[in-house]
Amino acid sequence: MKGWLAFATVCVLVLVLAWFGWDSYNGHTRQADAGVADATADGGLRASIVATPTPLTAQAGNISAAAIYTTPAANRYYQVCMELNVTQAATTSSTVPQPQLDYTSAIDGAIKVANMGFNTGLTGNATYLSNVGCAVIYAKASTNIQWATVNYASAGAKPMQYSLSGTVQLVQ
Repeated sequence: MKGWLAFATVCVLVLVLAWFGWDSYNGHTRQADAGVADATADGGLRASIVATPTPLTAQAGNISAAAIYTTPAANRYYQVCMELNVTQAATTSSTVPQPQLDYTSAIDGAIKVANMGFNTGLTGNATYLSNVGCAVIYAKASTNIQWATVNYASAGAKPMQYSLSGTVQLVQ
């Protein structure tokens, strides 16, 4: 008798969820999708990656500012993430450079420079070292988001080398 009662309870629960729960869930999903679709007019879906610049490899010095994304004709929030990895240790010593983010602020129209990851040079001389960071920025319409590196140092016949990769994601 207990087995039959448990089976009947599960069947009723499944029927109730099928009747009320699934329909409510589907209605909620349709509403959320409609809000996301509104973002397509400004260069991408919200929370979508809008740029993945080609990774820079075998770098043995600072990288000058270079555009990784040009914003569309609307002020928007973006999350920019960068990952810098040491790929070759120097013969003697080295300082891991800082990834740097340059953009034009939608708030005051000024060019901003933000250091990503560690705020001072990471010293060490090994390939397990990296400098990783993300920042959310409010970028002005029709301007460039750029990346660069600063504070590279290397001593010895064989220089420290690193790679730099990243993404730009539309937040809002």
